[in-house]
Amino acid sequence: MYDAVAGELQRRVWDVAGAQAIGIDPDAATDDELMGAALELERARRALDAVATRVLGELDARGATDAHDGMRTPQWLAHHAGLPAAAASDRVRYARKARSALRLADESLQAGRIGFQHAKVLSDACNPRIADEFAEEAALLAESAEGITFERWRREVLARADLLDADGGHDPSQDIARNRLTKGATIDETYHLSARLIGSDGELVSQSIDRVADELFRRLPHRTAPAVPSDVAGARPRGDLPPRDGDGPDEQPCTADRHHRRHQRCRPRRRAHTRGHATAGRLDPPPAVRPSAPPDRDHPAGCAARHGS
Repeated sequence: MYDAVAGELQRRVWDVAGAQAIGIDPDAATDDELMGAALELERARRALDAVATRVLGELDARGATDAHDGMRTPQWLAHHAGLPAAAASDRVRYARKARSALRLADESLQAGRIGFQHAKVLSDACNPRIADEFAEEAALLAESAEGITFERWRREVLARADLLDADGGHDPSQDIARNRLTKGATIDETYHLSARLIGSDGELVSQSIDRVADELFRRLPHRTAPAVPSDVAGARPRGDLPPRDGDGPDEQPCTADRHHRRHQRCRPRRRAHTRGHATAGRLDPPPAVRPSAPPDRDHPAGCAARHGS
């Protein structure tokens, strides 16, 4: 039975996409052939999405997966098809609505005018409060999807859904069906948690996770600060260097001296040579002794000589 269904689906895909698109060699194809094949394959994908919607809708309505494997249709599809749980749930959710509120809009999907991403937007916008009023609107919106960018069309769908809602804009906190939480465990006692929570529910869970994370962090062994090398620890900081001439509380340097000191602060390397290198504990090597020279007029000694000191 399964082989017969698979063969029929393969024949339909072959008819929609064409043998040339399916059997194309991308490495040897020209640019025009690649672009044409990409569009043909997208049309084939839409045809498969349309068939999958009908199959999943009927499978879910019968409850066959629960009767045979003890799993609901979304969980069964995710398990056997290797799909993410959220993706499988989205497909089954639309398949359910395609049999009720979105029956008219589903005709556009069956005809290939829209893809599954369009159908998912309609499914998310069709909440229970506006399901009856949104049915005809969804059909018109599905027909208008051609010739417009997907993002712009999506904004129009959501705006129309908000206008139809008698309670105003859709409150995510009240849409419990949009919350998703999956967990799993591996044989090495590793646990995987994946969640998509809306509104206040997400905020509450986020705060709870932060609180547990803080508790686990406090259980970690206390971290000690790294030891400081003895040669660095015994060095005298720069703040303890002896004052220079004219820095004492009872000595007032002249104007030229203050100008010289400001000039020296702008040149930290020159200032380092003018300060006491013979200080105990200093790490820098002392500079080479230079022969005495006549006092410079910008030097403090020259300033003192001009003032008769």
